[in-house]
Amino acid sequence: MATIIGEVSYVDGYLRYGHYELEIPEEQVESFKSMKEIERAMWIRNAGEFVLDDYEVNGIGEILS
Repeated sequence: MATIIGEVSYVDGYLRYGHYELEIPEEQVESFKSMKEIERAMWIRNAGEFVLDDYEVNGIGEILS
């Protein structure tokens, strides 16, 4: 099966909600919990994956050649 990509000139809409997800080994959980809040936030931001929970697309531009 082939994947064909048609890039568009723009996307218009709103990003509403999102969150980070980070999986860590069980042996690091206690270390994570003992960190200061700012350290935990930095770790999540640097190593986690950002996931959009809610968004709205209002318009999509023309497919570019």
